[in-house]
Amino acid sequence: LKSINIRYNASDCSDISCNSQGGDKFTVSGTSGVDNVRIDVLDKNMDLLVTHASVSFGDVFQFSPTGSETNIKIYDSNGNLLQQINLHTSCSVPLSIGDQFGSIIVEDVETQSGIIVSSLCYSVAPSPSPVLSPSPPPSPVTPGTPTCDACNLNGEKQ
Repeated sequence: LKSINIRYNASDCSDISCNSQGGDKFTVSGTSGVDNVRIDVLDKNMDLLVTHASVSFGDVFQFSPTGSETNIKIYDSNGNLLQQINLHTSCSVPLSIGDQFGSIIVEDVETQSGIIVSSLCYSVAPSPSPVLSPSPPPSPVTPGTPTCDACNLNGEKQ
């Protein structure tokens, strides 16, 4: 992955039902639920990749993973660690749009080939057909609002 956009939602979902990674591919410790936080993104060796200061509920932040593991630490305005999230960021188990880890949700990703994938669940839109038509034309597939909780990097419903 070239980059990942994450939305801070301040809720806490550490259950494996919140994402497609599986229980052995991520960890979440602590809770958040606080507005105006600092978010540090670190690599597998805990080297800082990027800091996002003053992140509020609903804000989207971006980072570029540098390996198979990414750590995200969320701090309150006094510098107290609220939540730590460890994500699997290699392609062996791809992240899906809508995956939630603790208080963050995968908003969209950019692949190494430059393809940006965001909320790409497609829905079939009915097309008008004549009343007497014996075989109406197939319905076109058009981008729609997300129709599933998570999509893979191909935009397919999980």
